[in-house]
Amino acid sequence: MITCEKSQVTRYLLRSRKPSPDYWWAEICISEDGSLNVLSDYGNYAYAWRSIGQDTFKQFLISLHNDYLMGKIGQGLKKEFNNSRTMKLLYQEVLERRREKDITEDEARECWDAINDVDDYKDDSEYCNSVMDKYSPILKLYNEDYSAIPCEMDDNSQLTAFVEKVWPEFIRILKEEQ
Repeated sequence: MITCEKSQVTRYLLRSRKPSPDYWWAEICISEDGSLNVLSDYGNYAYAWRSIGQDTFKQFLISLHNDYLMGKIGQGLKKEFNNSRTMKLLYQEVLERRREKDITEDEARECWDAINDVDDYKDDSEYCNSVMDKYSPILKLYNEDYSAIPCEMDDNSQLTAFVEKVWPEFIRILKEEQ
């Protein structure tokens, strides 16, 4: 047996007035049953809150903190791999180990060359698999302990841009409606 509940949806189409590259758009749909759906230049997001307390859904959305919002609508997108910072940490490790004479000059050169050969990876799993498969000098540098190999992560840039640029404008509109 299937049940079907219908609810009214309010659709907001937001567009910035600034020309490229700062131009953005977003379509945000909300319903009083707690659904939020976003299509935007900064990604597509959705979440449904089914228990928001005494407030209306609009009041609830106005009250949200950015970190909480990012955790809910990002669902696994909150972090992204930072290749350049990760490579910098690998180079620093080689220099420090060589300075402390933990590795020989030849081992340092081998590690340095391996780091130079590491591709510009877009995600952490691609990078980790590559280090395990192809770059054994780097792995040796960390005593075969995969968990010790640096893997720098940043907040997801698309999600962060949505929360910093679009969300405040949307909240301003919701406040004006009250």
